[in-house]
Amino acid sequence: MNQINEKLIGQLKIEKDAFNLYNSFIKKIGGSKIKKALIEIRDDEKEHISLAEEMISVINGYGAKIKITKAKERAVNLGGFMDEFSSLFIKTDISSYARIAVGIVEELNMNCIYLSFNKTPRYTKRLMAEHKIGLRRIKFVNCVKFSKEGDINANPEALTEISLALEELMQKMRGKFFILVDTISSFSVYHSTNAILKFIGLVNSKLEKYNCGAIWVAIDSESEKGLNDKIIPLCDRFIKI
Repeated sequence: MNQINEKLIGQLKIEKDAFNLYNSFIKKIGGSKIKKALIEIRDDEKEHISLAEEMISVINGYGAKIKITKAKERAVNLGGFMDEFSSLFIKTDISSYARIAVGIVEELNMNCIYLSFNKTPRYTKRLMAEHKIGLRRIKFVNCVKFSKEGDINANPEALTEISLALEELMQKMRGKFFILVDTISSFSVYHSTNAILKFIGLVNSKLEKYNCGAIWVAIDSESEKGLNDKIIPLCDRFIKI
């Protein structure tokens, strides 16, 4: 079992390296057929990463299962969210953001619109199910790869389409709810900093209208520092974990 696990971990590293390599190419290439082809290949690598992580979790018995005690160790202070402030920007490292996202949904325990831009909803649903988080209260908007699993699919290159999908869901939600964006960092693969900032501002401007909140999760990395620094003033609160 250890040998299998080691091979899977090695394969996971290969998939992540390939994903990062394609990402670097995509950022350098302008609008072209080559860029679209690279994006499709990159999205396939993202799916491969999720599959490798799931296999490792099966082998380990706890790899992908986020232990509640561990989640509490890195719990986000959500005191006052939805009551004293409505928009929260969270910056965390790439190895922790999945735990953070699941921990947020678990702690708030309310209806949620989950904008999935970094991992497929299938992976996130599995993590939540292992924490006995009821999925009926969560509406997923899938911007990773087209899925037939009943989620709302949105083109990651079309911010207008994503905005419309979010607003349509916001209109249908009942009771207190929040929007969780996983992760805003991934938007930079397709969009300029200015376009991302306008999108964040647009969503945040609608929170009072729909009596809801928004949590923007970002990866803390040097390559995203410029974007992250500009997001901070757009939100009511900022937390670095």
